[in-house]
Amino acid sequence: MTARAENAKTLAALLGVGEAAAVELLLGPVVVTGDAPGHAFATELTHILERTIESVVTDVRLDARLEIVVGNASARIPGVRHLHVGFTDCGLRLDHKVIEVSRDAPQGHAVFATIGACFAAAAAVNIVVDGAVPQARPLPFEINNDDFLRAQDVDLETALEIGTAHLAGGGAIGNAFLWSLRRFDVRGTLYIADPDDVSAGNLNRCLWFTSADIGEPKANRLAAAAATSFPNLNLIPRRDVLHALQDKANPKWLERLIVGVDSRRARRALQAECPREVFDSSTTGIEEVVLHFNKQPSQVACMSCIYFEDAREQAHEEHVAESLGVTLDEVRANFVSAVAAKRIITNYPTLKVADIIGLAYDSLFKALCGEGVLRTKAGRDVLAPFAFVSVLAGALLAVEFVRRARTGRIAEPFNYWRVSPWGPPVTRLKATRDRRERCQFCGDEVYAGVVRQLWG
Repeated sequence: MTARAENAKTLAALLGVGEAAAVELLLGPVVVTGDAPGHAFATELTHILERTIESVVTDVRLDARLEIVVGNASARIPGVRHLHVGFTDCGLRLDHKVIEVSRDAPQGHAVFATIGACFAAAAAVNIVVDGAVPQARPLPFEINNDDFLRAQDVDLETALEIGTAHLAGGGAIGNAFLWSLRRFDVRGTLYIADPDDVSAGNLNRCLWFTSADIGEPKANRLAAAAATSFPNLNLIPRRDVLHALQDKANPKWLERLIVGVDSRRARRALQAECPREVFDSSTTGIEEVVLHFNKQPSQVACMSCIYFEDAREQAHEEHVAESLGVTLDEVRANFVSAVAAKRIITNYPTLKVADIIGLAYDSLFKALCGEGVLRTKAGRDVLAPFAFVSVLAGALLAVEFVRRARTGRIAEPFNYWRVSPWGPPVTRLKATRDRRERCQFCGDEVYAGVVRQLWG
């Protein structure tokens, strides 16, 4: 499953068109034109957008589907659609028309280039498909940097010592988290845990990975690619699940957990590891990003409260089990065992046992859906998000990690927020979610006792 095919399948489902038409829409070219002050933003936008649009260039192309004009640059291609990105005193403005802004407008901290580029990339894709994305807000609109991080509220420049932290998941969100975290002076040790290998389909949304990484362990390739950007942060990859990293000699081994895994069940399993601090980000398809934070012991929601088991999840797991020829309990174990792998290849002989042992069931199921082999009960494929959705999830996770690790207020001023890349963020959606009744973690006295013993 190639990156092009992943993007086309997602767009086809989004617009209700055929995959061939979706491929044509995503070919481009899109031309990015920027002035000198906007060079960093234009570079970031190009890097993110080219994971979705096949041809994103800076050269003049008369056959361009769209020209994106950054800063006070002048459009170079007449007769095509334009997206103007202007920097304001508060952030940036997106418009079809020329934006009159001061040449001296500040662009803020470097991380805002990544965040703003995600919104610009979403607007660009919507223009390329003739405004057909149902979730997209009409232009113009503005992105206010203070909605994400106010410099007066937290020190952005001083070195941040994080001690020892663990990142669960080296895929799209894990990539974007480190891509954005490199904008800060972070020091300490970060373990990266992921049992999967890089696939061709990962390249549509994982910023650090290239075609040379296909078939290699995600954790190892992510650590190697990011290492030079973190002179004071020791990145230690582990090609395994997080549970395998536990230090039996140190029961307090999991003080800081950053979460970028795929499934709801996997998040509940991570909460059961009893981490002290949780920094979590996820995506709901191509629609929005979900952020969640908690610190134990706590009276507010944990990951098991946020990602509780619902009917949709149960139906999905039942369908995965039936489609692959394994038991429901095996699917709920999250990863393919050697015994399950042998049964799976009897139904899918093109697979190899060695290749799927240890693979997450959701990853295998998504790959087979991408090849047109499987479909969900609802008749919809399991779709991968576009790059700018995953990058926004990782970028906001990095910002909140820095803010909260520095202040120590892990679940404040909010512990839950949903953000869409298709329009300006809605700050009133920032909320404090309370514990959920009958939560399998918060409501379990055994877990409560362990948490009190560790962190209480």
